[in-house]
Amino acid sequence: MGKGNLSVQVPIKSRDELGVLAASFNQMIQGLNEKERVTNILGKYISPEVAKKVLNDKDGVALKGERRECVVMFTDIRGFTAMSENALPEKIVADLNEYFTLMVDVVDNYGGILDKFIGDAIMAVFGAPVPDPEDPLRAVKAALEMRTRLKKINEAFKARGLPELRTGIGLHSGQVVAGNMGHAERMEYTVIGDTVNLASRLESMTKELKCDVILSEDLYHQVERFVTAEPLHKIKVKGRDQEVMVYRLIDLRTDAPGEQVAEDVG
Repeated sequence: MGKGNLSVQVPIKSRDELGVLAASFNQMIQGLNEKERVTNILGKYISPEVAKKVLNDKDGVALKGERRECVVMFTDIRGFTAMSENALPEKIVADLNEYFTLMVDVVDNYGGILDKFIGDAIMAVFGAPVPDPEDPLRAVKAALEMRTRLKKINEAFKARGLPELRTGIGLHSGQVVAGNMGHAERMEYTVIGDTVNLASRLESMTKELKCDVILSEDLYHQVERFVTAEPLHKIKVKGRDQEVMVYRLIDLRTDAPGEQVAEDVG
């Protein structure tokens, strides 16, 4: 066990004190094995800080399915298919991985989880499996940091003679169903529901509204004292009788917690 072999078991040959000790040792090994398994699973989805919170949660975390208030983010590269038509497949993958690495680092740094890659798009979630009151503001800060990182990526791409990347980001806050979903042998931790659908719709609207980051009205009201944003357009949302306003995110206010970030790049 000292060498990391958690499959070892002590044979129980008696019912005396030594037998009880052997049984307790085996239970300890089983517990360490389970914790190692859970750590490995969580490490594929969430940051080490969040994984630690999950493992230390005395009440446990319902990965089989639960309702959560979350912020869902979609970000997509505009026109990437056309940009990559004449590029070598290996080059496309290398450029995408460079972009993904920087963007996913931002999600991790602000306490979110990478839900999935969808082609050249990223879906991220703030608030599951472990919620935090700061999730709405963290999600907004992450979007602004992505804007800053994109400028650095484009500087590097320009130096190599590559075309500039432009992205759209949509964020919405609301209730989701979160849990491990899929086949018994191929599971993924994800969130589903109208909140996800609206976040995706907001991302797709960034091009026609000519801005790079759009917030839903629900999310805007959660962070409005910390951000500057411009009301843009009312949209019809499934499940709601009235249209809702969407907002162009400009920047953090000077009195917002944390540092200022880059300006809107449209």
